[in-house]
Amino acid sequence: MILRAQNALGSFYTDRYEREQKRSDFDSAAKYFSEAIEICNGIKAFESMGPLYSNLGQLFYHSKDYSSSIFYYEKSIRVLTDSNNIVFSLLKIGAAKFGAKKSR
Repeated sequence: MILRAQNALGSFYTDRYEREQKRSDFDSAAKYFSEAIEICNGIKAFESMGPLYSNLGQLFYHSKDYSSSIFYYEKSIRVLTDSNNIVFSLLKIGAAKFGAKKSR
């Protein structure tokens, strides 16, 4: 239950950051996702970490920090077990690499 709330709050602030580009929203989203990952580590719920890492990847993607985005998407792939989610993360890595090339 706590993990879902942390993820929902992180997603809420990610959406707000995407619309308004306020650093405080970015920081709040990162905080909630990171706290949820720490909880997962503590209770050994490693399978729940994949979507959280993916959400961090999305957050960094929207901030145009493509190297951090790729880092978190790759971390999500290491713990994901659902092939659809793995494919989604691989597609997001491709988008981040494209964004990085475009911004040079």
